[in-house]
Amino acid sequence: MITITLIVLTSIVSILAFRNNALMERMIFYPPAVRRGEWHRLLTYGLLHADYMHLIFNMFTLYFFATDIEQKCKTQLGERVGALCFIVLYISALLVSIL
Repeated sequence: MITITLIVLTSIVSILAFRNNALMERMIFYPPAVRRGEWHRLLTYGLLHADYMHLIFNMFTLYFFATDIEQKCKTQLGERVGALCFIVLYISALLVSIL
């Protein structure tokens, strides 16, 4: 369920940003803006994609990989702790991917 929520949220935000350049500019990862204190960009960039093909491919891939990982986390750690573990893993992956 978390994976589906991430896919829906990411798709909505990306489509809105495709249609609103100002929104894209406020959310995209831009190191000088982060240095100025716009820390939200460390996470919001993960909701953005370059175009529809990029979005579709990433959401397709996310569905097939993350659904399994989410389920394994919940099976091994229990529903609540597993869900929290999956969310922490997802956010950590966002942060590590921009290093």
